[in-house]
Amino acid sequence: MTTKQSNIITNIHPVTDNYRGENYWFNGCAAYVMEALAPKEKGESVWQTDYDYSLFAGVTGDNYTQIWPLDGMFRGYCASDFISNAEYVVGIFDKIGYAAEYVTDKTQFTQKVVNSIDKNVPIICYGKTGGYPEGWTVIGGYEDDGSTFIHMATANYGEEKSSVSDVIAMIFVGDKVRDVPLARVYREAFARLPKLLTTKTDEYVFGAQAFREWANFIERGGYDSIELTNNWEAYTNYVCVLATNGSCCYSFLEKAMELNPDLVFLSGISALYRKLGSAWGGESIPDEDCLEALGGGFNVTSETMNAPDKRLRIINKLRYCADISDEIVRMISEKMASEIAL
Repeated sequence: MTTKQSNIITNIHPVTDNYRGENYWFNGCAAYVMEALAPKEKGESVWQTDYDYSLFAGVTGDNYTQIWPLDGMFRGYCASDFISNAEYVVGIFDKIGYAAEYVTDKTQFTQKVVNSIDKNVPIICYGKTGGYPEGWTVIGGYEDDGSTFIHMATANYGEEKSSVSDVIAMIFVGDKVRDVPLARVYREAFARLPKLLTTKTDEYVFGAQAFREWANFIERGGYDSIELTNNWEAYTNYVCVLATNGSCCYSFLEKAMELNPDLVFLSGISALYRKLGSAWGGESIPDEDCLEALGGGFNVTSETMNAPDKRLRIINKLRYCADISDEIVRMISEKMASEIAL
């Protein structure tokens, strides 16, 4: 089949904007692709859709979920990084009514990329990007008859290139296969949240248990031999998850209540996430013993962590966050029991 030597989509912009708290790449990638696929209302901006970053951060639950790897070794920025398998990714798009194909056969990459880009539809890519061994990004073009992929990492206008060998998987989002009303998308996202927030595997845990295992790791000296200053992967990443979720989950909550007026209890869920934001220190009225004030936030140092009294206060604050997370699960489970059982 004859292909163009190169081509690029017309909709070029950063995949995410970190200054707006868009810290979870998969959600930005999903929203980017939907700009090309979702139907547009008459008079709407050509790229504007309901399936934006906020929607996907809620549908995945990333904006509501604390994460922790049980060995303490970095494995991603959010729940979608920890799971990232075919069933999970295809399922996310099924929840909004769209088909998706998760491809790992490298022999298919080139032709499938060419076909998609020539239709002006970007591709979600999982693989080497932005200097990291593995991560999500968007392929928005190709060169060399499709043997070189052009894609962008997070809020970076610069082109980044990769080849077949750099890619682990590609996700090609297809046609709409069923109608899922937007109100139902938001409603079902909260119905699923208790299960996500109580996830426990042999490798990682989410939600309240993530806070407790993080606290336990500190308590047993997990950081004793690790230099924490500017050490994102060992410690600060998990502070960033708490900060992101305690500061950036509200647009999805507000939209859910707007579309589902009966879900009045979500105002209580919003208040609980604001407590998590205050526990980190980012709310307008932070806790006096918030992580930032204790030296256990973004400004953490090994000196602070190695001081027994300061370490204990950080541990206790994380366990306080766990208790809040338990309350979030209890409230949603109680209020949406009939829907969770479906």
